[in-house]
Amino acid sequence: SVLKLCAVVAPERRRQLLPLGAGSVKSLSAACPPRARGVCPRQFAPTQQFPVGRFQNPLVLRRTITGDSHEWRDKYSKTSAAVLVLLRKRVLVFLETAIELWNKYSGWSEVEKLKNEIGVLESTLRAAQTKARETREAIGQVEDDHRRIQADITSLTLSKQAWTDQQFQQYQDLLSRERAAGVSLRQLDQESRESDIAVDQALYNLMEGLRRRFHEEQLWTDRIRHLSMLSTIAILLTNSLIFLVTYAMRWRESTRLHESLKVLRSNTDRQGTEQHTLEEIQAKVDLLIGRLDGLGQAAQAHPAPHKP
Repeated sequence: SVLKLCAVVAPERRRQLLPLGAGSVKSLSAACPPRARGVCPRQFAPTQQFPVGRFQNPLVLRRTITGDSHEWRDKYSKTSAAVLVLLRKRVLVFLETAIELWNKYSGWSEVEKLKNEIGVLESTLRAAQTKARETREAIGQVEDDHRRIQADITSLTLSKQAWTDQQFQQYQDLLSRERAAGVSLRQLDQESRESDIAVDQALYNLMEGLRRRFHEEQLWTDRIRHLSMLSTIAILLTNSLIFLVTYAMRWRESTRLHESLKVLRSNTDRQGTEQHTLEEIQAKVDLLIGRLDGLGQAAQAHPAPHKP
């Protein structure tokens, strides 16, 4: 910083440097004497990577570095978020595909299909029951109207001799209404029979759907139980194989260890035998050397006579 650089400057120049505050590095380098600057001119010389115009103020440099770090942090956050979203999508697609394949080969897809069909059959049965109930209510209303019309016709018939034109017209209207009520009653009876048949058919289809769903669920349960049994057997076989391989490896290691110990013992015994043989040979050599020394001393003590 500026204060650290001014600490090594001569006292007469320090007063000139303090008002600079956050002045340019170039001016500060020019103000420092050569003895105090040291490598200041070379260190703060403007280059292509660090131009003077950009980093004239240390505070500007600090703000620039902080801004770059924030920008890099934002880019990193956006990139990591995009990567996480992509991985989440890939993982979800992979899981969905795996679940679909498992449902297809295990038979659960057929069970789900039958569940949806049963829902449709239940809706059909409810609709048929509602239609049959409405038809029976309509039949009851038409029968009430028909009985009331017949009662009116009977009351008019009793006073047939004293009819007026208005009563005669009323009698004709009642006959027309009675005939229309009879036709409507026959139609409603036919619709009621058809509704009852539709209800019975929907109930039969629902029972068949439930039976097929129960059958498919039993098959799926048996298949899952069979797969569970096979997986249990596979795990047991794997554990047995691992145990046998481990036991074989330990037996092999123990065999090698025994063989190594046997070889070591044989080598030790052979080395002991060789050492004993060497000691015997050394003793014989020492005995021979002693005898030769004795013969030499005897020859020196009793020299042979000189022959002329």
